[in-house]
Amino acid sequence: MNGRLLRAVDSRARVLHYGYVRSREALSAKMEMVQMWKGEDPDTAEAWEFARPPGLRPFRGTHPAVAQPWIDARSWPFDPATARSEPLTVKTLRYRASNLIERATGWRPLEHRPFQLVD
Repeated sequence: MNGRLLRAVDSRARVLHYGYVRSREALSAKMEMVQMWKGEDPDTAEAWEFARPPGLRPFRGTHPAVAQPWIDARSWPFDPATARSEPLTVKTLRYRASNLIERATGWRPLEHRPFQLVD
């Protein structure tokens, strides 16, 4: 692209990510694999427990009809209000500050946008 940014038009489309719509067993197996990739022994590592990432809020909308059977088949009870929080780190604090600014202004600081919006 000769060092130029891709030119893009805002379509106002919403993209919903369903990568974590999995059974508890499937997520546990995934975390065991991650531990192995990190060089940790899954047998001696702490039991995996889903933590509430910073900024997680309950989804109040409706899912696309095509995704609903997938979600229903993999649903398990999770209450973000009672889940343990991820530990406070500099990265977590930066993420929380970025979320607050985005909610208040619509602008997300330090967001990487490899494109240029055009009308």
